[in-house]
Amino acid sequence: MVSLALNIQLKEKLDVIRRSKQINNAKRNKDPDYVPGLSNELGNRSGSETNRSYEYSQITSPSTKIHIVSNIMVAPPATVIQVDLNTLNYSNVEQKYINENFQENVFDIMEPKEKEFNSIEVFIREDILQDIIDKSVEKAESKLYTKTGKIRKRKIFEEPLVERKKQKIERYRRAHEVKKACKCKLSCSQKISYTRQKHINEQYWLLPKQQQKQFVLERVKQCKKGRSTTKNQTSPRVYSYKYYLTSEKAEEVRVCKIFLLATLGYEKENDRMLKNIRKTDPKCIAPKTDGRRRSCPRKVDRNTIIEHVNSFNPTISHYRREHAPNRKYLPSDINITLMYKDFKLKYPNTDFSYELYRKIVTKDLNISFANLGNEECWECEEFAIHKKATSHDANVENLASCDLCKTWRIHKLKAINARKNYKEDAEKIKQNDEIFVAADLQKVIMLPRMETFKEVIFTPRIVAYNESFVPLGKKSKTYPCAVLWHEGVAGRSKDDIISTFYAFFQANRDIKHITIWLDNCSSQNKNWSLFSFFMYVVNSSEVAVEDITIKFFEPGHTFMAADAFHHQVELALKRKKKVYDFDDFCEVVQQANSAKVNVIKMQITQFFSFTDYTSKYKLQKLISRVYLKDIVCFHFSRGSYFFSYKTEFENEFIDLKDIFVMKYVKGTLTKPQARDKCRGISLDRKNNLISKLKGHILENRLKFWEELPVSEDGSDEENV
Repeated sequence: MVSLALNIQLKEKLDVIRRSKQINNAKRNKDPDYVPGLSNELGNRSGSETNRSYEYSQITSPSTKIHIVSNIMVAPPATVIQVDLNTLNYSNVEQKYINENFQENVFDIMEPKEKEFNSIEVFIREDILQDIIDKSVEKAESKLYTKTGKIRKRKIFEEPLVERKKQKIERYRRAHEVKKACKCKLSCSQKISYTRQKHINEQYWLLPKQQQKQFVLERVKQCKKGRSTTKNQTSPRVYSYKYYLTSEKAEEVRVCKIFLLATLGYEKENDRMLKNIRKTDPKCIAPKTDGRRRSCPRKVDRNTIIEHVNSFNPTISHYRREHAPNRKYLPSDINITLMYKDFKLKYPNTDFSYELYRKIVTKDLNISFANLGNEECWECEEFAIHKKATSHDANVENLASCDLCKTWRIHKLKAINARKNYKEDAEKIKQNDEIFVAADLQKVIMLPRMETFKEVIFTPRIVAYNESFVPLGKKSKTYPCAVLWHEGVAGRSKDDIISTFYAFFQANRDIKHITIWLDNCSSQNKNWSLFSFFMYVVNSSEVAVEDITIKFFEPGHTFMAADAFHHQVELALKRKKKVYDFDDFCEVVQQANSAKVNVIKMQITQFFSFTDYTSKYKLQKLISRVYLKDIVCFHFSRGSYFFSYKTEFENEFIDLKDIFVMKYVKGTLTKPQARDKCRGISLDRKNNLISKLKGHILENRLKFWEELPVSEDGSDEENV
């Protein structure tokens, strides 16, 4: 069998090959007898040579001459050898193509020049070889170029990454096989056999890097030097080192350094590994860990970043859901990039990366920049993860065996029923004496709002609040009612929110039937103090309301008309660009919804301290106690000192009596007591704001900030 070395020039750059093909095709069109070659040296044939039976085109090879035979050749030379193509040394692409297409019908015709076959001239049919080249180039192009025709940025390998890593490790092991043994006076070869050396070598290279160091450290022992080779000079060598290996009898045998290196596969000159390990402190039981490819953690003081983030006054969300009770939010005109740039300006000597700053803000401090009202449902997300893990779809079969599927099914049905009831209220034809509204507190709004001035954005500002009562349906005759105030006057505790409901009822004192849709915020919209207020106001002579119906969305599915109105307010704020004080903010809200908004600016005398009429003792003693989280609807009627509730929208109302303190029920419900002191902010915060705003706003706008109330204790309270 003759072994051939067929080296086709696919190692050339691909663009050179394509240009050569284009030249050959052009010449073939001009000269029908032209025979193309593989390089610029091939295929230079004129029309006068058409009578030749075949033509030679030599390809560069150290010991082989390869000739291309013309397609019109009839008979081969005298000596013919059939070659097994499996022995040819093609490139990977060519060999695969030949095996698939030409294994059975290709014969290479050769004429040996020497008996030992040291130099061979190979003849191959030109059409077959050209077909091989075309296919090879096509496949090479498909690997070097993407489908869009762009050059690939990364090399494509035949083997996967895991296999390539295994091959690399195997090559490394083969390069570190047992080396030639020494000839020292310790007679190491007689103590440790070659078989034992090979076994140690194999086990050594199966260990990770750190364990390899540990293995060597345990076999190198440090001792005081026995003799000194310098007489009058101080010797830099203080210790000597002895090396040991374990024999086949599990005995420690002393060997020389060269023998130890040879056993582990190192050359005798390559003792750097031993030198590094000998630097280990003798008191240590393990060598020093390699620091390469490992990030060194830095101990940094994060209090600087925390103080800077808190200066932006992040506030908690009014959505007090179980999955995010401590989540805080920043206003929409701030983002984390601006915060980090401000941090670098204020603390130029600190070296904190953007990623660390972002991690502290989002992970450690649990601060979000998401728009409130667009939050996803926690229970639905939990079920989606459960569904992927178990393939459950909350059908009838899974409801009996899976508690999570059963819980989610109930949650989903409640959400569907609530949304259905909400749409029915929105599509109702409203009478003149009834209104249907959705009430919600807008997300955090900071004043002043001047996005073009970073000095103002990065200054602790005050929070403005907007409790909106928005009518349902597109054909409603009433306008949205926006009850506005700021933290200098009051916060957003449950009494503060109830005071906004009081202002809304007073603004609609002639309406007899009021239905309000709320979310499930327990601290503001679903508490006994609010329900006690509804019982008070429905029996009050201040308003003409005869019945009040309060309905609740299912948690996580609370999108309502108030959210759409809040979006309009946000757009109006962006159009305004600069909102200098609270009056400017009220004007912006007034311009929302095509200027069809009733704005109520709350004063301190409009905030009250409300009384909870319920008795906690009586609630606990109820035989069939109902929990607020299970109630979806409340109803209050004039003349009744109790209220009714539903746990399902389809059910009938159930009267809830005997839960109130008797002195409130028997007597006349007194009007709540109004406040006379503003909440206020700290004096330092006020002075800082005024110093930043001077020179940037008009004098008439500065007056609001100068008259801003200051808290009595001189500190800022939490906005809850």
